[in-house]
Amino acid sequence: MEGDFLLAARLIGGAAARAGLSAQVRTAMWPAQPGGADRAMVRIDSTPFRDLSVPGEYDLEVICEPSLAVIPPMGGALLPGGVLLVNVPAAPKTPPDGPPVFSTDLGALANQHGAPLAFALAGAAWAAMAALAPEMTFPPESIKAGSVSDAGGEPPEEAARKLLRAGFEQGAALLAGFTPGATGTPNAGGEPAENHTR
Repeated sequence: MEGDFLLAARLIGGAAARAGLSAQVRTAMWPAQPGGADRAMVRIDSTPFRDLSVPGEYDLEVICEPSLAVIPPMGGALLPGGVLLVNVPAAPKTPPDGPPVFSTDLGALANQHGAPLAFALAGAAWAAMAALAPEMTFPPESIKAGSVSDAGGEPPEEAARKLLRAGFEQGAALLAGFTPGATGTPNAGGEPAENHTR
């Protein structure tokens, strides 16, 4: 299988493994279009996994396709304190009592750098992970090391790495000041319009 979801998941999972963490990358068996994964999941932990089954809830959910940015139902599988990161040109409407939603146009960033969207998704997700669980983050070298080999040699190494870094910086800017466990409706700049504690 190919596709931005799966490549982004492989980049994150591979980086976690290179940093000495346990990582599992999975795709849903259904529904998946031929030639592309419509959903990919990454599990990361500091200890070896004992159960390799696909979990039902997540700390972070990333929506790649703007047309799917309907909230809810997106975000329904988030754990308490989880974050929803959406690739969309304009911030979607969100319920005030829903999960924290951070939106940005990663597609435009990918076009600007001339590299696949997967690298922007991986960078932004990496930044979100750093905000959610600092103890589970890994050094930039871990993800950069696999940014080209995991993509089969395409795109050019420099474009991939620049987009990865740009995605990370954009994600970090969005989540600046985020506190896990807060709810509310962050705007496109990442500042929560309301903050409540679960």
